[in-house]
Amino acid sequence: KRLSLPQRRPFFKRRRRNPGDIDLVTLCTQLTVDRLPRLASTAASFAGPVSAAIFVGRYRPFEIEIEEVAAAWGENEAMQRYVDIHVVIDSKTPWFKSAIGKEGRGDDPYPVNILRQESIRRAQTEWIFLAEGDMVSAPNGHELIRSTWGRMLTEEKHHLLTPGKGKTPGVAFVVPSYYAPTKDRDDPQLTLSERVPKSKDELVSAVKDDKVKRMSDVYDSHKELNYQAWEDLRNDTFMSYNWTMSIEPYYIGRKDTLPPFDPLFMGMGGDKRSQLRHMGRTGFVFLVHPHFYAVNFESDGIGEAWIPTLSARYWRSRFVGTMHVHFVNELRSRHS
Repeated sequence: KRLSLPQRRPFFKRRRRNPGDIDLVTLCTQLTVDRLPRLASTAASFAGPVSAAIFVGRYRPFEIEIEEVAAAWGENEAMQRYVDIHVVIDSKTPWFKSAIGKEGRGDDPYPVNILRQESIRRAQTEWIFLAEGDMVSAPNGHELIRSTWGRMLTEEKHHLLTPGKGKTPGVAFVVPSYYAPTKDRDDPQLTLSERVPKSKDELVSAVKDDKVKRMSDVYDSHKELNYQAWEDLRNDTFMSYNWTMSIEPYYIGRKDTLPPFDPLFMGMGGDKRSQLRHMGRTGFVFLVHPHFYAVNFESDGIGEAWIPTLSARYWRSRFVGTMHVHFVNELRSRHS
């Protein structure tokens, strides 16, 4: 049986932008059809351009799921105004097998990095905000970024031209991320966009009331961010962020400076980290955005196909991770 990469249908749905819209940053995300309500919340909260790669054919025949995507987009004003949808079709012929479970989809792992790269490739702005399908930004997120846009470009220029530091290929602005359960304990009927704290002050209060958690309290890969210092910050200072091999922050970056995601990673396990390690080894500067934030809501029904068997996960992660190290080292030696 021949293996193949998924078919793509870019711009399956194009956003209906207003003539006066000035787009600075595109939120790039990936998801399956069960996450369509979350995409609507993402669009409403960010209120700016969104590039969404949607994997269809995972749960039902792809023709049916494409119709579901079209219906969801056609029924939601925020999605119509802000979201470009790019359909990626489940080929049912992956290059390796994942866990096999009751769902019957374990043979076919989720091509997360193919989807991420597709969403970034199709973004119509120079800058992108890398997000996940369960992530909702601060309210009016695009406008919040706009309020510091001049400072961001100044910071980028400063770090790219600083003498004595060697060549810096780019600057990434880390977005502080938080974690929350799917349902609000006081009002379960609230949508996700309604549940995101409306301001930084409200966010800090929500942390104290245990309504949201810092991502560093959930995942070790976010522990490099000094959350307390960022929450106390009330000016436009861009805090420094220490790159290490284990970090996995979400960030805003200039599209043409970012290394591509490695499509060999599917499911979970080193997928996003491979790109961040490439960025760190080649000299990217990481700064923390002073005002912009996002909330990652608990995943419902993440699916067995996300999780490879242990043996498959370890050999695959080690192999791809090792090859990535050699590739980046060779790249640096050629261009140093």
